[in-house]
Amino acid sequence: MKFNKNILALLFILSFASMPTVYAQDFTKTLEVAERGDALKQFDLGAMYYRGEGVKQDYVQARPWLEKSALQGHAEAQYGLAVMYYNGQGVDKNLAQTVSWLNKSATQGFAKAQYALALLYYKGEGVTKDDQQAGKGFEQAAAQGNIDAQLALAMMYHKKQYNLNHPQQMVGWVKKAAEQGNADAQSYLGWMLLNGVDVPQDIKQALIWLDKAVAQHNASAQYLLGEMYVKGKGVPQSYTQALSYLNQSAAQGKAEAQSYLGWMYYSGSGVKQNDRTAFDYFNQAAQQGSAYAQYYVGEMYFKGRATTQNYKQAFQWFSKSAVLGKPEAQGYLGWMYYYGEGVTQNDALAFEWFNKAADQGDAYGQYYLSELYRDGRGTIKNITLSNKWLLRAARGGEKIAQFTLGANYLHGYNGMPQKKSQALIWLQKAVAQDYEPAIAMLATLY
Repeated sequence: MKFNKNILALLFILSFASMPTVYAQDFTKTLEVAERGDALKQFDLGAMYYRGEGVKQDYVQARPWLEKSALQGHAEAQYGLAVMYYNGQGVDKNLAQTVSWLNKSATQGFAKAQYALALLYYKGEGVTKDDQQAGKGFEQAAAQGNIDAQLALAMMYHKKQYNLNHPQQMVGWVKKAAEQGNADAQSYLGWMLLNGVDVPQDIKQALIWLDKAVAQHNASAQYLLGEMYVKGKGVPQSYTQALSYLNQSAAQGKAEAQSYLGWMYYSGSGVKQNDRTAFDYFNQAAQQGSAYAQYYVGEMYFKGRATTQNYKQAFQWFSKSAVLGKPEAQGYLGWMYYYGEGVTQNDALAFEWFNKAADQGDAYGQYYLSELYRDGRGTIKNITLSNKWLLRAARGGEKIAQFTLGANYLHGYNGMPQKKSQALIWLQKAVAQDYEPAIAMLATLY
């Protein structure tokens, strides 16, 4: 499960938690005290201008009063000023000022500032991306009961981006937030129960919490329920129900749901096969950075499915996906560099991308890596490594590798011992996948 946009959005909205409701008749009195230098009243006055309570809303007037208060060390005013610089409210947007004021507020222990600053470190916005700094900030805010920080910390822990000394405390935070009605927490708890992550697996309880989150239109919960109905996991299998939930989630911009719908239309699973609809869904998710969707957009450009065949577009999307670690995209990039399709031919880069794909278990990449080692293309010739990767590719189900391995055993090619029994085994595996060269070669042996 990826970070929910609602959790890791920059929720820079001023709530002015310490400020009571102020009525119009209080404005003059507040102004008098603020002008005498009282930091709390300066903050209150800035908040009144910001919210338009007791006076006409005016961000330009709000800023100097918040700044006066912030300069006297008022933590919430410092946070408020950071928000205004981030949003460009009454002042030009300025991330450096945002970070500066958040630092001052967070240092004083203001939980919202700690959370917001941690979020900037997580996203690498205005500061160098730093997961450890982000985790520390989330942990500080979480300890003060900040629900957003608690959920963000849980997600970082599960993504192995930050280590917690007491992970069970994190489970307690998620449960407490869920019980208090937080939809993101309900969805996340449902995911944990569904998959047995840090809690005993309990699909019935998972369904209860996901239903609660869906009742609040939570996109992550809609996606998870949709997936459950596709697979019939804990619920009766139903493509109709699955499509309902997945469509709701996708309409809210959930990339995972868009990708899932793309795959359903691409493969014709539970719906009438439709390349155009598949491409549209994959493209929506790809634009949001989904490596899975980027790979399929690349493949559809590569094959000319639902769009004109375009190797340059394919290369661009494969590149995005490959950088994010998608092995199939890495394999395609290797192929494009190997043959010089859509890009200048380059054996060294072909080797690099096939190697990345092969290391992740991609049989296609393993086969081509074997070829490169055999021929000394992009690397030093090494028959031992060539045979090692060829065997892995064949075991991984790559039919060309199975055929090649069979031929090597049959003729004693590439340093392999001549063994007809082994040749038959591998040729038959390739034949089972209707690989015609294997069919022809096997026919000569009978």
